[in-house]
Amino acid sequence: GTASFSVGAIGSGLSYQWQVHTSAGYVKLASFSPYSGATSPTLIITNATTALNGNQYRCVVSGSCAPSVISGSATLGVTNTSQWTGAVSTDWSNPNNWGCGVVPTATTNVLIQAGVPRMPLVDIPNAICDSLTISLGTSLGFVGGGNVLELKGSAFNSGSFDASNGKVVFSGTGQQLMPGGTYQELFLTNYGDKEMSGNIVVTDSLNLENGMLVVGDNTLYIGDAATIWGGSSNSFILTNGLGAVAEQNVGIGGKVGPVYIPIGALRSSYTPMSIDNSAGTADTFKVCVYDGVYR
Repeated sequence: GTASFSVGAIGSGLSYQWQVHTSAGYVKLASFSPYSGATSPTLIITNATTALNGNQYRCVVSGSCAPSVISGSATLGVTNTSQWTGAVSTDWSNPNNWGCGVVPTATTNVLIQAGVPRMPLVDIPNAICDSLTISLGTSLGFVGGGNVLELKGSAFNSGSFDASNGKVVFSGTGQQLMPGGTYQELFLTNYGDKEMSGNIVVTDSLNLENGMLVVGDNTLYIGDAATIWGGSSNSFILTNGLGAVAEQNVGIGGKVGPVYIPIGALRSSYTPMSIDNSAGTADTFKVCVYDGVYR
């Protein structure tokens, strides 16, 4: 956002020079982006980034008949957390619904807290944020068709997370936590583990482009009409706990022909499998891979 610092002085022939503290001490500022008003009573910092967080500023005031004086210092605080307010609507895309007055970007940590008049709904095909925290008593959902939420960081859900009418992309390079719930489309890209923190149901498609989908002790349900796309030694479903993959509706009247499941027990052991129940009654098959050989 935009921040400003102001200094008050009384005298004749006053001039102002704002300074910022660096490793070399305080140095003069010039009116170049992101700064303006560097030689006026008010210093304006436009579109302050988190790189400026903690910067200390002060102003040197000079007069025609008096020696220079230096103001006290002030510290700029910049946070990349944006709190949902729901002030005007449920639309994620409306900046007036966000505490910072700006729609979240790839570096924004989103916080949804209770006590606001409206809960957010993803209403655009390019919603994005870093981490996402859904507090107790709150919710996040989708409205309309074809809308997408991309997460660069982890998602923490203590309320309600409903992606049954949208697409969620996990694109972080490090470890990401994925909340349990229903996803219409679930897309994994970029290297890094994507770890389930609860049971997940996919109703349309699971796309594995990059990164491991770590099941843990949870169950990944591939719905009656859902399909798994992609899958390789760089991206597969890792059954490293008590959990499993549950392929639903495999057989006559449902999914016929070999149903492909990219799966493995270790990051270094990609052992994909397929299930063919073309001649049998449609049923749910749970599968997992263990490390070892059993009689």
